[in-house]
Amino acid sequence: MADRTLGPASAGPLTIGLAGLHFPVMGAREHGIFETAVALVERTGQAERCGVVSWPELLSTTEDAVKAARYFGEQGIDFLLVQASSLAMGDTIAPLVENFDRLGVWVVDEPTYDGELPLNSLTGYNLCVSKIRNLYGERKKLKWFWGAGTDFEARLAATIRSLAALKSLRGSRIASIGGVVPTFDNLEYRRGSFEKSLGVQIVEVPLGRLFEAAEKAPPAALEPIRATLVSQARCIRVGTDLVDDTARICYGLQSIRYEENLDACALRCWPEFQEWKGIAPCAAVAWSNDHCMPAACEGDTPGAVAMLLGSILSGTAATMNDPVALDRKTATVQMWHCGPGPASWADAEGQCLDYHHTLNRRSEPGSPRAGVSSDIRFANGPVTMLRIRAGGDSHFVLEGEVVSGPSAPYPGSGGWIGNLRMSDKPVSLEDLLQMMAEYGLEHHYPVMRGHHGSVLTEMAAWAGWKILPRIDSTEHVLA
Repeated sequence: MADRTLGPASAGPLTIGLAGLHFPVMGAREHGIFETAVALVERTGQAERCGVVSWPELLSTTEDAVKAARYFGEQGIDFLLVQASSLAMGDTIAPLVENFDRLGVWVVDEPTYDGELPLNSLTGYNLCVSKIRNLYGERKKLKWFWGAGTDFEARLAATIRSLAALKSLRGSRIASIGGVVPTFDNLEYRRGSFEKSLGVQIVEVPLGRLFEAAEKAPPAALEPIRATLVSQARCIRVGTDLVDDTARICYGLQSIRYEENLDACALRCWPEFQEWKGIAPCAAVAWSNDHCMPAACEGDTPGAVAMLLGSILSGTAATMNDPVALDRKTATVQMWHCGPGPASWADAEGQCLDYHHTLNRRSEPGSPRAGVSSDIRFANGPVTMLRIRAGGDSHFVLEGEVVSGPSAPYPGSGGWIGNLRMSDKPVSLEDLLQMMAEYGLEHHYPVMRGHHGSVLTEMAAWAGWKILPRIDSTEHVLA
């Protein structure tokens, strides 16, 4: 995605600290336990583009632990991983972790089961986590780690991804451009708790400011945007005037992004755009998601944050859809919207810039037609739907696969999604209907490429969010 950065530039890469605890009479040094640990964590960190800061010596005294803690504080680490390289004294863990609230404690396997107990790492681990809980209660967020193989690496990689995404999200600036569209008040949010829970800042921008920027767009700035709109579309059915107006809207979004230092936006896309130029900004929203910033439809600010998070996690554009149809035979749901789908989401048929199907449903024959829709069919593959609720502290997460489905999706931007799952458990269409009713889910579902349910679940654990649990429809009669 050209011209895009994901999350605030000030966030910087994630950095984790690594320390090893031991009791001198045990065999951590003889077996090279901590040296192996440093190499393993550094390899995982490099693969995940994460910095690793290690305290070079095994810690066995309170004084050493205090020095290590001070060093990690100076390095500005985001997560501290403490290895129970062997049994350690109980007075070493407290000063080490006192000033860090996101912690991992790592138990290693005994190198042999013969002869005397070499490490007693499991007891050392147990002592550490018990002391942390007794001293700090729930204030410390704590995750266990075990072993030194691929399972350990996968578990650490998930932690790095979740914490890196959290760090990228916090400090983000999200614009509400024009507010929510009429009657869709279920998309409103509780600003104070929303900003606090997610660590984002909401900026309110009048819609007229976008119109003014669009009207004054310099031809030299419009030309590359227009060239991109034309070159990425395999089919253009609208007139050049509508392509030009779409480029102007793109320029307006881009201008506001730079002026306000934005990371994402929610755009009120009707009715004012239709009154302004008889146009829908759908194709401009599609362009923004690929080339500028995540942009949500219909003024959905929580949706914009979810799309930003989806872009951070997947490294590609996210999109937003409504659920519009259920098919019993294929157990699929069609996720669709009237035309804001980014070109990067299209299957082999590519993107078509077409007249807007919803705006023209009741047009008289021969009358001028409105535009512009980004008509695409989603390419097959794994996806994750994420709905952030009004308070910002609870999330609905649903994984699935874009599949062929019973037919082509409706004209606009859409695709059929099947193999629905939550927390690795199947979700039926009936379950989905039950959860929509019981949770009162908002009708917009931001969608990101790839399966990210486990990372989102871990993010929630670190941040204190709630992931809404799966509901089995067979166990309920009423919502």
